[in-house]
Amino acid sequence: MKVTIRRFKKESDMDLQYDFWRKVTAPLPYAWKPTLSPRKFRHQEEFDPKTRCFAFDGDQLVGHMGFTGEGRFVSFGYPWVLGGYEGVLQEEMYEKIYHYAISAEYGAQTLAQRFRAQWTDQIEFFKKKGFEVTGRSPIVGRSVSDVIPPTVECLELQIESGFNIETFLSVAEKASDTSADTLSFYRTYYASVDFDFSVSCVKEGGVIGYFGVTHRKDTGYAEVIAFAEGHSDVFEVGLGTIINELARRKAQTVSLYEASAPSQEQLKKLGFELITEDVMMMKQVD
Repeated sequence: MKVTIRRFKKESDMDLQYDFWRKVTAPLPYAWKPTLSPRKFRHQEEFDPKTRCFAFDGDQLVGHMGFTGEGRFVSFGYPWVLGGYEGVLQEEMYEKIYHYAISAEYGAQTLAQRFRAQWTDQIEFFKKKGFEVTGRSPIVGRSVSDVIPPTVECLELQIESGFNIETFLSVAEKASDTSADTLSFYRTYYASVDFDFSVSCVKEGGVIGYFGVTHRKDTGYAEVIAFAEGHSDVFEVGLGTIINELARRKAQTVSLYEASAPSQEQLKKLGFELITEDVMMMKQVD
């Protein structure tokens, strides 16, 4: 049966997109939990059905590609397909989405996407399309099992569902005299993250450390995405609490960006080691 490609046409296509992305990325090492960005973009003025395409073999969805825009900057998707549909279908979807993104109608000037270092097929595909690697961020991780975090006198640990951006910004601002521009970036960036839970480190009635965590339940992969601290001992205590909570939730692996940790020594104490890199790729459109 001939494969047909159509653009976005109904609200249920968003669920279709998310379900397909989970399916095709589940076998890939350290694939993150889907973000909220596509759903948020759906309700922005810049959204157009031509920003997404869906490939069907009969009634079966076998391919998807799209992008999420923020003005001239575009988070440009990869042409995901089921096994056995690689090649021609990927090229056809790429051409449809790429040419709309850079058209006068949409006007993208910067295309960007990130992959894990082990995703060599995706990285090579983008390189052949003129994308360049613009940055590599080391990610450290460990298997999830119960740990005994250090204790800090008078420190209370609180675990809550979701993520409170105001609490995070308050701790970040006090902890490191963070600039207004950085705080604004945090507010925008973390609004796109689908957090599962947060950990507050409370001392004398005030929050002195705050963590935000995602957990991809279908693969057991968890990430400590957000972290702000106002006390040198908070990192180890908070991270140990997170690991124990993830063990309770039956997660398999937990990771975080190496640069977010106060020191290598603290990471080593908790058994973290380098597991991958976040590879940023970009293409500038003339």
